Formats: sequence, structure tokens, C-alpha cells
Amino acid sequence: VEDSTIATLHGTHLRPVRPGTTHVVMHIGDGEGWTGVSVYEQVRTFEGLRPDQQLVVAPMRLGRGSTVRWPLPIGLFELSYGRSSDTQPIPTFAVDGPVMCMPDFAPTVDHVSCLVRGPGASLRITHPGTVMGKVSGSIALWRRKY
Repeated sequence: VEDSTIATLHGTHLRPVRPGTTHVVMHIGDGEGWTGVSVYEQVRTFEGLRPDQQLVVAPMRLGRGSTVRWPLPIGLFELSYGRSSDTQPIPTFAVDGPVMCMPDFAPTVDHVSCLVRGPGASLRITHPGTVMGKVSGSIALWRRKY
């Protein structure tokens, strides 16, 4: 593990220590490979994020017909949605206010890069309506420096 203040290796298990990113080098036989590792801080929503909170993840659960709106911080960041199971559909995402995201949100898009240019931007998450019951997962936000 390149930075043991982010994650540590215990036997064959990688354990998170604090939010951040690092690399892990793997040796398998005569081969070697590496991968990036990101550790996210769990938060309830994106509301009130401090400037030092660079990698956060929030749980999301919606009942049929439900919509939630979370404020977005000013700056450049990536948003990713993780489904709680492969059988669950991706909710509908939209942004409002002084924000631009690429690619555009679509039914199969679960990762976008966004730039918020001023206060008042928000992320709107809506139950897709194609299934009965609740849809659950998590939304990760990774602030980038520009």
C-alpha cells in the first residue's frame, strides 16, 4: 500500500483508515500489477460539506414517486451512483442551478463529472417509477482540484 495513512493491508484484506486515495501494488507469481484505491467518508447528505471533505459517500433510499434534492458544493467534482444490488434500476438524476455535468444524465449513466459555478446548485434524485417498492444505493462525491 503506497500510503498507509489511507488504507492498510491485513493479510489479504485491505482496510480503510481515513478518506483519501492511494495505490496498491500486487505481486502474483512473477507478475506485478497495481490499482487505485479510494476511501470515502460516510455522510448523510451533501448538505453542509466542509471544504476539507474531498471524498464522501451518502446513502440514498427512495420510495416509488419520491424525489430528494441535495445541495451541491461549489467546484469541480465527480458523482457516482452505486446500486445496492445489480437488479435495482438507476434512479433519475438531474441538476438545477449554476451547474454543468458531463456526460448528460441518462437512464444508464451512473458516473458524471460536474462543475458548480456558484451557490444554489442541487442534485435532484427521483425514483425511476419502473419498479414497485424502494430503490436504494449510495452516491459518492469526489471533489477535484482545478
